[in-house]
Amino acid sequence: MPNVHMKLSGPSTTPSIKQPLKTFVCTICSSSYMAVAVNSKYCSRKCKNTKRRSSYKKLEPPYARSAKQHTCIVCKLEFTSTGTKVRYCSKVCRDRRDNLKRLFGITPDEYNKLAIKQHNRCAICGIHQLELNIRLSVDHDHTTNTIRELLCGRCNAALGLVKESTDILHSMIKYIDKWSSN
Repeated sequence: MPNVHMKLSGPSTTPSIKQPLKTFVCTICSSSYMAVAVNSKYCSRKCKNTKRRSSYKKLEPPYARSAKQHTCIVCKLEFTSTGTKVRYCSKVCRDRRDNLKRLFGITPDEYNKLAIKQHNRCAICGIHQLELNIRLSVDHDHTTNTIRELLCGRCNAALGLVKESTDILHSMIKYIDKWSSN
């Protein structure tokens, strides 16, 4: 039998002289490989896929998007983005707008007007918003859902813990006075 590489066919292991394997050179990586097909150009699927990916058109200037300056409608921060209808600097600002509308029925602009009216301070203790790690909370009446003012997290939580009851607050004041050292 001649010294030629043969393709094995069928379940038996006996060689049949169907087509001798030929040596080709890959057009991508220039490695030599053996193949049965005459029109084979690539040594592997990886090289074939590389060729396919390189044939895709890339966006070039008049079609490429350029970054534009935008202003966030919630926090008023300026940021750059390639999108055309970008309104928020982050997911946090987008969620904040959605939560204000869903929970309290106000917009970020209405919230900002309340904050300016209160000089960015808690309506109860007077702490400035810059001294806090988070924004001022929207205080509202739970029975009528009317918005009252903006409070810091501690004052808002305290008001919720006493169930907005003036009787409980008066009792707390008496208790503090009773045990104070003054």
